[in-house]
Amino acid sequence: MADMAARDVLIVEEDRKLREVLHQVFLSVGYNCLLAGDGHEGLEVFRRSHPALIVSDLNLPVMSGMELRQDVRRCRHEDRDRVPEAGRARLPHETDKRRRAADGRRSSARAPPAHHRASPGPG
Repeated sequence: MADMAARDVLIVEEDRKLREVLHQVFLSVGYNCLLAGDGHEGLEVFRRSHPALIVSDLNLPVMSGMELRQDVRRCRHEDRDRVPEAGRARLPHETDKRRRAADGRRSSARAPPAHHRASPGPG
């Protein structure tokens, strides 16, 4: 029988709804899911289970995703083992750029000139 930990994915996400969506996606393709709501909890789950993959938000409460990553690497280095990492974050400057772009599109939208507007049909 194959090592069950090879099919484990640890999902570390504070947003309960997003955590559940990720859970369902990984379940649908045959992975066992381990869930954590913050970095500290994620590290504890990692130490107990040694999953094959970690998917983590980088902006987490208690312990950031970057701190989690460093601690996981430290643990893996001691075990001479590696774990693939995937992270997600919306950095403040990216959010601001998207917001400005969206505001720019909204502010430049104008009603068409009166002569281009559809006139009511015969009534």
